[in-house]
Amino acid sequence: MAIFIGGKGEDILSWRSVAELVAGMRETLVGRMAMLPTAGNLELLRELSSRLAGELAAEEEFTAALERVLQALEEAGYADELPTLHSRFKGLVADYFHRTGSVLAIHAIANTFRDALLRKVLSLVERDLAREGSERPSASSCWLAYGSTGRMEQTLCDEHRFLLVHRGEDAASRTYFDTLSHRTMTILRACFPAAAHHWREAGEMFWTGTLSAFRRFGEEDGESGPTLEWGDPSDSCGLLADLRAVAGDVTLAGELLALVREIIGRLRQTDRFRQTARRVVAQPTPLGFFGGLKVEKSGPHRGEFNLRLLALAPLIAAVRVLAVQHGIPATATVERLKALVEGRHLNVELTEHLLHTYHEFSRWKILLELKHGCREGHCFFLNPAELNEEEEFRFREGLEAVETLQRIVGQQLEAEG
Repeated sequence: MAIFIGGKGEDILSWRSVAELVAGMRETLVGRMAMLPTAGNLELLRELSSRLAGELAAEEEFTAALERVLQALEEAGYADELPTLHSRFKGLVADYFHRTGSVLAIHAIANTFRDALLRKVLSLVERDLAREGSERPSASSCWLAYGSTGRMEQTLCDEHRFLLVHRGEDAASRTYFDTLSHRTMTILRACFPAAAHHWREAGEMFWTGTLSAFRRFGEEDGESGPTLEWGDPSDSCGLLADLRAVAGDVTLAGELLALVREIIGRLRQTDRFRQTARRVVAQPTPLGFFGGLKVEKSGPHRGEFNLRLLALAPLIAAVRVLAVQHGIPATATVERLKALVEGRHLNVELTEHLLHTYHEFSRWKILLELKHGCREGHCFFLNPAELNEEEEFRFREGLEAVETLQRIVGQQLEAEG
């Protein structure tokens, strides 16, 4: 069954998903009722109604709890309140995932909270700078997210990557925005202590620059910009494709995203993009000679499978390349797959398989995060011995689907020359 229940529009996958769900429920219910007397049928329907009511109550309870945390975040007056609120949020997410197992719901919930968190941090930093006598420049600014944050695919342990772009060309404006970026990163480090080892310098997670510098970054093919999460450092087209406006001036955000689409349109015609794209889809197979998962041969993760490097990253990158090739502006992997099948760039069967694969890989990512926390490296290594026979079969099928997608992307690249 496709993973588009409740999706927008009348796309074929959404329709198939709902139709299959309803048909499956009807078939199961009719089959059970045919084997029961009248009294048994009534009891079965009451049990079903009770369980549905319980699920509805649990959803309403979670929604109310999340709204309380978001309200507390909105009312927070000091930065030292934010780590506790983030911990409360993570506890809610963990409980929700244990109950539902829904990856896409976790993405949506995490994105909502983390966007609100960034906006709150910005408001606190700007307030403190004003109290210190640092006047905010009249130049407009905008925060853009990239990587998993830009794709709205956050879970519990993601690194958060942002660009702060502003119109201030004078020294005073640059100083103000550099300070704003540095202090914002410092507060977020406190909210994500387990991931703070990644944030050695402000420029590593926060690229700050003027609109003209951002334009040069795109025009120079990424020579002076940030690096792409899990990808080739030279893949500026991939980095730009994941950009999403999070906070700041709406007009500037629109201008930046229009500029991004223009730059991507130029970059995807270059040999450099095609060479980088070929490297992205020409990764070594993660399956061994006899179909088993390739594992680390030595080191602290000996005998474990690198979920990020060998499963999630190749899938995300291949879908991104195909989306860029066909001018699809969506940033999320699932939304890109929807657009690709609707544009007839992928067939329905493979797309459904890739959607299930994305869900399966991401589900294991979340399970590893819950098991190990956000300690460096641990939340991306899976012990194949922990997979039962059915899970291992699904994993191998998923990896084969990714290889099929990579071949399709490679063939299209070759056809373009």
